[in-house]
Amino acid sequence: FIQDATTPQDTAEVFERTGLAQMAYVHQPGTAWPTLREMIDSDQRLLVLMENEGGGARFPYLHQGFDLVQDTGYTYATVADYDCAANRGPADADLFMINHWLSSFTALVSSAQRSNTAAVLGDRVRACRDERGQIPNFVAVNWYDQGDLLKVVDELNGL
Repeated sequence: FIQDATTPQDTAEVFERTGLAQMAYVHQPGTAWPTLREMIDSDQRLLVLMENEGGGARFPYLHQGFDLVQDTGYTYATVADYDCAANRGPADADLFMINHWLSSFTALVSSAQRSNTAAVLGDRVRACRDERGQIPNFVAVNWYDQGDLLKVVDELNGL
């Protein structure tokens, strides 16, 4: 997800200059999503989601993210406040993202250490999966290297 504060044109210029545009997957509405292995094998292993404005027909690899993704809220003061309520995107969107961080900017690392444990994150991911009827495709956290994010994601993927 790109928190786009620039135009699709400016974003596309960077992607094209760096060679990333050639690696970007273009999803055709109504078609099944490929597996990560299929994306890697086709060398289109990058899914680009724009938060505010997609690239349209001119830059089809800059997907309007919240046309394709449903997510949870992202402003939580305490671990006890986490929920699975719908935030952005249509309820029937194919992709599901859990936003999982505390909103305090004065204690980011210590907040991540409390939030990203197998107990807190794992329980929330399982609860959201069950409540929303969909396995999360994205688990967005602050400080991925603090806590048990990779363990929780491995469990989601049956590893």
